[in-house]
Amino acid sequence: MSAVCERPITRRRAALLLSSFTVAAAAAYFAWLHLPHGLIILGTMGAAAAAAGLAAFAFPRYALYFGIFWVYAGLAFYTSLPIPAAITLAVALAVALELMRGDRIQIRDPLFLWSISVFALLAIQSMLFAHYHAYSLWNFFSFAKSALLVFLIGQLVRREKDLETLAFVVFAGALASVVLGAVNNTLGIYNEAQSTIGSWQRFGGTHINANRAAHFFVAGLPLGVYAVKRAKPMLLKLTLVAATVVLALAVVLTFSRQTIFPLVIILLAVLFKEARSKWIYALVLGVVGVALFFIPGMYWHRITTIGAVFDAAGQEWSLAVRLEAFKAAWRMFLEHPFTGVGLNNFIVRSPLIVRIGAHNAYLEILAGVGIFGLIAFVAVMGSAVRGYARAMRARWSAESKWMSDLSFYFLLSCLALLISIFFEQTHFDREVWVPVAAGLIAGRMAGDAALSAPPERKPET
Repeated sequence: MSAVCERPITRRRAALLLSSFTVAAAAAYFAWLHLPHGLIILGTMGAAAAAAGLAAFAFPRYALYFGIFWVYAGLAFYTSLPIPAAITLAVALAVALELMRGDRIQIRDPLFLWSISVFALLAIQSMLFAHYHAYSLWNFFSFAKSALLVFLIGQLVRREKDLETLAFVVFAGALASVVLGAVNNTLGIYNEAQSTIGSWQRFGGTHINANRAAHFFVAGLPLGVYAVKRAKPMLLKLTLVAATVVLALAVVLTFSRQTIFPLVIILLAVLFKEARSKWIYALVLGVVGVALFFIPGMYWHRITTIGAVFDAAGQEWSLAVRLEAFKAAWRMFLEHPFTGVGLNNFIVRSPLIVRIGAHNAYLEILAGVGIFGLIAFVAVMGSAVRGYARAMRARWSAESKWMSDLSFYFLLSCLALLISIFFEQTHFDREVWVPVAAGLIAGRMAGDAALSAPPERKPET
């Protein structure tokens, strides 16, 4: 564990912090009396930013949790300041300092390390064939940020309880987006990119659009079920049941067709696993009840139109355009099967009149980086799934038996996103890579638990 974030707060340090706060407050009061107020506001903002940066550097794990919460809650809706980037920088500096002091690199899964390295090399070489290198560089920068996030999570989330906290942060962030989005809608504040379906406003929480919001909501849903299972006080359990039902309702009110399959898979998987839990059955029945009585008919109409995707006469415009994008990406892959046309260059090489991406992360990579790039990307995601599978089968100690359940629900969150990106090219966004990091950590912890577990006794013959 990072020595920086584990250092105890002694009486001497507490006295130093208190005296520093007192001096700072006295200086601020003096400045308020004798300096122009505009200069004071600017100085206060600079001091607050410096203090926040120092706090993130001193307590990197908690800063990382806050940054992930910020992303899932969509708090960028309220400010254009690059808060997550600043947090990432401070946390990366703290982790780099610990590495220089002898800390070990914690992400050690060979499949992940090889596959992500190969993908990075193939993505770089694909730029040799790109028509617009700026598109490729920007997309590669997004990939590098997500890879850095995986590395930082792996370095700072060391204990089982830390991983559980990460799950609660993801769930809390998704729920916060729903609550804040509802408050915004009540006040008449809408995101400019949000659209309507019939007479219904698509619910996007605090995110840029409803389809993107659906990713965050469906990723947090299985972890809400896990929170219900772990809660002990009755009032807390009832509150979490209601919160999880609200989150499921929010998934539906996005009117996003791409999340209906993950939603159904999550509900069926939960029912199969928790066959004896009355609380989980009550939760699933609550979700189904909400679906039957409160969801508008327009949503069911949108779901039924999926079956008309190959019927030219019955296609909606959005489905028709996406189907043409799928076909164009596949043709582009057949023309450049090994090199691709350049990372993120499908949108500029596509023959379609409408300038859109492939609307399928796997086809986007296939067309841009080639077949070997797609294999490497799938191997990266597969390394996380393998980590979860290993953790679910591991022999945990009596105090950590809940790790099997946590791994199962984190796996559902991961699979929900991997299914969702069949209909979106958000494969380098942070919400996709947080479950990847969690899977690698769960697999590492399972390996450590296997090494520390006592050997099984063979029955005497």
